[in-house]
Amino acid sequence: MEGIILKMNKGAADMFGYNPNELIGNKRVSLFSPGEIVLQNVLGWLEKADKDGENTIKTNFKRKDGSIFGAEITITPNFANGKDKPQTGYCGITKELNDKVDVPIKFTTKIIKGIAITRGGFTLASILPMVIVAYILSFYEMLNILNAFISIFGVICLHIFSNLYNDYFDVSYGSDDENKEYFNVGTKSLFLRGAQISGGSRAIELGLTTLKKTSSLGNIMLFLSLLCLLFVNINSYIITGTLFNVSMMSIIAMVAVFLGFFY
Repeated sequence: MEGIILKMNKGAADMFGYNPNELIGNKRVSLFSPGEIVLQNVLGWLEKADKDGENTIKTNFKRKDGSIFGAEITITPNFANGKDKPQTGYCGITKELNDKVDVPIKFTTKIIKGIAITRGGFTLASILPMVIVAYILSFYEMLNILNAFISIFGVICLHIFSNLYNDYFDVSYGSDDENKEYFNVGTKSLFLRGAQISGGSRAIELGLTTLKKTSSLGNIMLFLSLLCLLFVNINSYIITGTLFNVSMMSIIAMVAVFLGFFY
């Protein structure tokens, strides 16, 4: 359900409003579902299909024109040549329903949606070195706790700004459309279950957000990070009485903004 579309019959093409040539070998099956449903349900659907050999679900799908319709889909795992061979994907047989299906979206899914849009988990790569340095400085009584927390929050915001504008430009300039082989861990990893490892967040492609909202949120993150820089600079000057730290932090921050924007 997150793999590349390999086959599509005429009935399915008519149902979803696509020309098969637009999709086969180019797009992912998740294109047909609202993004929150993909995040919340698809892995569970696939796991049940793997376990039972078949899984029938009622859900909502999305046509090319953006309209939503209710459907019943039967998912079965596909194998190369018999069930003792490696699994190659899934087959979905869809029947349109007269009415939309009520698919409750959990609060935890909303949180996961936010993490997916911002790729928030990757901010650990930026803040862990800061935490380690702060821990070391605390032994020498050289740590200002308030500045440390504000700095860490500012770096998180700046990292998210970079992630969001990376997605914005990838979609704007067609990089996401060209990159068809991005990797999702799927159900095969206990710790990274469902994680998007390469190819950006794909949040816009999944319909979790829009291009405009992505840039707007990126601008908010940039503003918050600069606000943190201003606060830390003022506090640093009050404590030290010198502009040296202020100038060094400002230079580092501006370089970070430049690199983050063009990342």
